[in-house]
Amino acid sequence: MQVLQHHFEPRGAARAMMNSRASEILISGAAGTGKSRAVLEKINLMCLLTPGVRALILRKTARSLATSALRTWERDVVPE
Repeated sequence: MQVLQHHFEPRGAARAMMNSRASEILISGAAGTGKSRAVLEKINLMCLLTPGVRALILRKTARSLATSALRTWERDVVPE
């Protein structure tokens, strides 16, 4: 059986967001600092830990979602 390995090391505000138990979180920062990846990692973790949970990822346009968040989701968060 193949063991899947996944490595993600959040930094700064992304680390604080990952550790937060708040019902709502706002994260901001410069481009390329890992905000989107951290949020997607947290969504994935919460889905794995909460049976039956549903998650919704929104962007202003479908094209924006496909070229950013969904690409990161498939490439980095759940490539398996």
